[in-house]
Amino acid sequence: MTIEELNTTLARGEGTRIEYKQARNKVPSDLYDTVCSFLNKEGGIIILGADNDGKVTGIDPACTEQIKKDIVTSLNNNKVINPPVNYPIYEIEKSGEKLLCLKIPVSSQVHTHAGIIYDRENDSDFRITNEARISEIYFRKRQNFTENIIYPHLSIDDLDMKLFEKARALLYTVNPLHSWLQIDNMVILRSSLLYRKDVSMGEEGLTLAAALIFGTDTIISSILPAYKIEALVRRENLDRWDDRLTLRTNLID
Repeated sequence: MTIEELNTTLARGEGTRIEYKQARNKVPSDLYDTVCSFLNKEGGIIILGADNDGKVTGIDPACTEQIKKDIVTSLNNNKVINPPVNYPIYEIEKSGEKLLCLKIPVSSQVHTHAGIIYDRENDSDFRITNEARISEIYFRKRQNFTENIIYPHLSIDDLDMKLFEKARALLYTVNPLHSWLQIDNMVILRSSLLYRKDVSMGEEGLTLAAALIFGTDTIISSILPAYKIEALVRRENLDRWDDRLTLRTNLID
């Protein structure tokens, strides 16, 4: 984050996607309520070291590194944020005071903080316990993130087993100790949420993402007839892009 972005964010005031929190010498107690609500709503920016009016109060320089470490540790702890997340923390200085900034994107999943779902309305974070409201959040995610749509009649037999081996080969070049190298295909699908259960709708099965990554060309075209990937290639003149390919296959190939 640049100083110009910070000034603009502080000038806009708190709202659905902006939150200020004082954090002089420790992590604010309600930080993870806001992280969770931003993940579940539309994403947003959290500025640590400013009061509710956007006035800079700063962070004690002696505490800055510990605050950053505590936040990173908590975001990766499923007892705090579940599913866990990992985002960079930006450090910036204004008027001689240190501030920290977190940019939280909207998530394709529904997250909880300490087992509670939070949603965002205006400049407030709300605990959501009503089943109807929880269903609304799941529905909102399904509408915005179509890769999470479950196809109950899509089975592992509809996937190309050779693609799992290709995925393992690619992973091996990056990390020879990657856990996917030792587990079976179904565990891979479950652990990466390509096979999931939607508790609000009572559905369980493989998702659209599973089909796009590991599905046969026939299965992909039957689910998404208009699906295609445009690619620019160099065939003859290697100094410029000279041709265009239209691909209708899985994302790994």
